[in-house]
Amino acid sequence: MQPCDHPRVPTSVLLVDDQVANVGALEAALAPLGHRLVRATSCEQTLALLSREEFALVVIEVRMPALEGIETAAAIRSRPRTRKLPILFLTAAELDGEVVAKAYGQGGVDFIVEPFDPRVLRSKVASCVDWYSHSEEHKRELAAVRRRDRQRFEEQTANRVRNLTDVMPLCVWAANRDGRITYTNKAWTDYTGLGADDANERAHLEVIHPDDRDSVTEAWRVGVQEGRELVVQYRIRRKVDGSYRWHLGRAIPERGPRGAIVGWIATATDIDDQKHAEARMTELAARTETARAEAEAARIEAEAARIEAEVARAEAEAARVDAEAASRMKDEFLATLSHELRTPLNAIYGWTRMMRSGELDERRSRKAVETIERNTRVQIKLVEDLLDVSRIVAGKLRLDLKTLSPADIVRTAVEMMMPVACAKNVQLVAVYDTSRCRVMADPSRIQQVVWNLLSNAIKFTPAGGRIDVFVGTVDGCAEIAVTDSGQGIAPEFVPHVFDAFRQADGSSTRAHGGLGLGLAIVKHLVELHQGSVEVDGGGEGRGARFLVRLPTRDPDRECGSEWTSPPSGSFAELPHLTGVRVLVVDDDEDSRDMLTMVLEQYGATVTRAACAAEAWASIAASRPDVLLSDIGMPGENGYALVRRIRAAEEESGVFLPAIALTGYATTEDGQRALDAGFQLHMAKPIEPSELLMLIARLLKQAVPSVAPAEQSGRFVSGNDPDSSHRASHRTL
Repeated sequence: MQPCDHPRVPTSVLLVDDQVANVGALEAALAPLGHRLVRATSCEQTLALLSREEFALVVIEVRMPALEGIETAAAIRSRPRTRKLPILFLTAAELDGEVVAKAYGQGGVDFIVEPFDPRVLRSKVASCVDWYSHSEEHKRELAAVRRRDRQRFEEQTANRVRNLTDVMPLCVWAANRDGRITYTNKAWTDYTGLGADDANERAHLEVIHPDDRDSVTEAWRVGVQEGRELVVQYRIRRKVDGSYRWHLGRAIPERGPRGAIVGWIATATDIDDQKHAEARMTELAARTETARAEAEAARIEAEAARIEAEVARAEAEAARVDAEAASRMKDEFLATLSHELRTPLNAIYGWTRMMRSGELDERRSRKAVETIERNTRVQIKLVEDLLDVSRIVAGKLRLDLKTLSPADIVRTAVEMMMPVACAKNVQLVAVYDTSRCRVMADPSRIQQVVWNLLSNAIKFTPAGGRIDVFVGTVDGCAEIAVTDSGQGIAPEFVPHVFDAFRQADGSSTRAHGGLGLGLAIVKHLVELHQGSVEVDGGGEGRGARFLVRLPTRDPDRECGSEWTSPPSGSFAELPHLTGVRVLVVDDDEDSRDMLTMVLEQYGATVTRAACAAEAWASIAASRPDVLLSDIGMPGENGYALVRRIRAAEEESGVFLPAIALTGYATTEDGQRALDAGFQLHMAKPIEPSELLMLIARLLKQAVPSVAPAEQSGRFVSGNDPDSSHRASHRTL
């Protein structure tokens, strides 16, 4: 915990005695301590003073002619505000055991026998007051930490929601309960050129077709006034060419815990093609009716027009069915996405609130941390799946091919999924081929394929079930088979198993969660490797078998380096960074604090900088051993900073290893970081153990063989002659 910046709490000591002379003696003895001393001569006066102000200690005479100290202490003890207030008793005679026990039961912390030694009295009073001061300071520090944790959690949650809506292909915007727009996603901004900063209603109203503005304004006014769902069709101007296209707008109210409307969530779906198709169908139907009324001489032409009209009607009907299916899938996806986001958030938020209350014991606190971490990983997996689908749609998914053994990849994946299977009481059995065939593949992507298949099998296999994994070579192809004894797949759903956003049960009463992306990603990754994947549903209640086939490597063709499985290790086996000077550059204070804590815990000396200018000044003052830098920062970003460092190194000849830690997680982002001069690229959220291992490895290998400007983000090791041929880019 960081030292408290607040001044020490002013302390007051309450002296309770009905004899003025005794109180005067106490004041004279305690005056050197410098505390504020307050007198009280009755129980009523004592309680009145305690109700108005804070005291660090109460000093009470046990036996007084007009005031009984034990009873006064009992009255103090009975009040919630002063229940834990320490009490120091003064007594002129030895007390029997019953009186002593009663005094301690009423909050007494010690006795002073009169006549007292002033030094002893001052020592005990000072000790009680110091304890009180430290207790109050600790309470304020704890409250400040909890406020920061809550703020950080709320900011992270808001960022996740914004990022998820930005990857959606449809326009999304939000408004407060009065209808004022407070947020727009990337699709809306790209389409209209307007963002949440264009907050006035006139700016957003001007992108609506002039003929539709009145109807949209009236429908929005009624919807906000009555608090009901709004559905309206209207035309929106497209920024890129100024054309107006029809959209289906939906707005639903967000309600608070008591049912009151706190805001609105709205979407706009492009239905322009459907509208034009309906118009064409109407036009062709009219032409058909006109043709029928023509003379017999034009019968052939009329018949041709009728056939044309029928074809157009079929096309329009197909377009309508496709549009309805797309709209239905969109609605189901939004509902599923909302459920999958809110479910882990509910656990995170609930346990966080319980931790903030300070009433959890050690066992429940451990359970809270485990639950929060588990549900955070669920959300990370959700975001990664959405990003992978986005990369697949955009055609930007790239492979880093290595020569590897499928058995090694599967063995690693099975070992990592074994605890999950054991937790569900599912037996996981693997059989590996001994022929040690080789394939050209991206190890991280093949591991992702196996993870997704195993996760799917574990999800749909009940407790007591079994999952068999086979890795072998059949007909010149490497095969990976995952067979489970779970609920199986209905025959009618088998053709749609690998479709994105498709689930056999998409209702709100489904037994298993997920977005329906895992198997779609599996199919795309396998096909990128020139392989194939198929499923044998077996029928409901008869389990399922997924089979992946990959082409084996041509032994006469050498390309790609040999892959070896990474070593496993616990935190206890992580390298110690004693004496290593690390410069952490990040404009986010929470990220700097987290990285500093992790690095210092393992012995590193950390210097922190909030921007590139501070980092440059720190490097000039005391050159670090390694640089950890964020990319997106105000002013000069991380790319510019590392280019500046590499340019200076051409003259100095001193090389500074650098790792990019950033939320920009695409393959292109990683390559851009390497091209700028970084040696490694890690995507947030950062795994602390992974970071420590990479720093240790980087410091061991970072010996530049060429000028920094020519390295293009690579480093070589004097002990490894092949390391210059391996890209050091690592995207987590």
